[in-house]
Amino acid sequence: MRFDSANLDARAMTEYYAASEAAEDSCPVRRMFGANGLRAPNVLWDPEMHELHNPILVRFATIVRGVSDEAGRIPLDRFRLDTFSRVLNRMIVLDVTSEGVFRYSHYGSEIARHHGRDITGESTDGFAPHISAFFNALYGAVCQRRRPVLSEHEPPKDVFVSQWRRLIVPVVHPSGEVVRLASLTLAEDPLTQGLELMLDPVFIVDDRLQVRWGNRPARLLTGLRNGRGVSVDFTGLTGVILDPDVAPCELLGRRIVPPRTQVANLDGGVQACAPVVSGILHRDESFYLVTLRPDDAPI
Repeated sequence: MRFDSANLDARAMTEYYAASEAAEDSCPVRRMFGANGLRAPNVLWDPEMHELHNPILVRFATIVRGVSDEAGRIPLDRFRLDTFSRVLNRMIVLDVTSEGVFRYSHYGSEIARHHGRDITGESTDGFAPHISAFFNALYGAVCQRRRPVLSEHEPPKDVFVSQWRRLIVPVVHPSGEVVRLASLTLAEDPLTQGLELMLDPVFIVDDRLQVRWGNRPARLLTGLRNGRGVSVDFTGLTGVILDPDVAPCELLGRRIVPPRTQVANLDGGVQACAPVVSGILHRDESFYLVTLRPDDAPI
């Protein structure tokens, strides 16, 4: 099937995904995502365990396998949130309304942190137009086919995630109608996943010296909330004066150490620290990477 992807309607997109088999068959939305500087989504129906490529997705799929029927669907009377307690923070549940609207009845805390807020109770129509169109089309196709699907898509540029990976499973009424969708939703980003493991506070800062992301120690230190569109003045947030004399793109592969200063700690006191500044690339954009180390720590 071929569609004018510059002027798609939701029904045409849903029918396309409902008929699609191959992961690369995302051409109807390619131009829509491309107009926003994003790669086209990938979709794979009935993924095998070895195609999930992530232990958390495999854990979710294993739980699903324990309660689903032979077609991979979850009967409504077997669906309980507490069954998924180990993955609930990365899970969403959508109720399918009689009007065909998809509304979030559960929105995992880890997803909300990356997105910027908890959207429980809201519908998929609240996203950017190309994201809403993709969600509604794919969810509509799941309701038609009543089969699990694995999808991958890039978020808008102001979300510090490389891609979202979702394993979506239909929950069916005894009549056979899909009444809910359960999805394990992963924010994949090798850069921030690695920084999240560091013990020192680490911030990603843009060329206007606005904080765009912070790891867990940084969030604990400052109260920063990650999410979409985070933009907070670095000095105002930390008390650290940051005045690099080069653009972040010029620091790629090297680092500088600005003058030592002070940063407020969680108890409202001050702690001597040595900020270390380097440059990083994230989704083809350069940023400062600022690590706040204790003043007596080796650089």
